[in-house]
Amino acid sequence: STKVRVGAKRGRPADRDMHPDDETRINQFAEAVRGYEILPDGSIGRGDGRVPEATVENNLGILRRFARWLRAENRDSMASRFLNDPDSLAVDIADYWASGEDDQNRLNSALSHFRRLGPEGQELQAVGA
Repeated sequence: STKVRVGAKRGRPADRDMHPDDETRINQFAEAVRGYEILPDGSIGRGDGRVPEATVENNLGILRRFARWLRAENRDSMASRFLNDPDSLAVDIADYWASGEDDQNRLNSALSHFRRLGPEGQELQAVGA
């Protein structure tokens, strides 16, 4: 008999890569950022001040890599700890950096944007909100 081996990345459910709540939260963040616009007068609304898609994709990639690392290292999800246990998340971020996974120190910036996602996951909160 012949066995067919599915490639490591193909045919694998996405939720095996990261915690389901991280995947959900990252997808909500992507949707919120893509819908976020700043009016020419600086107010938030439906203007033409969109976040460039390359910036969105870059931040999503950084967040997904960290989320996959957390799962691979048997750490708790980041989504579950932003508000409830920021200290343990900070320890994991330090371990991630120490492992050499974030050699250009981009995770901090991506996480600062990610933290702006409102509790319901529908919209971004203004800085300082």
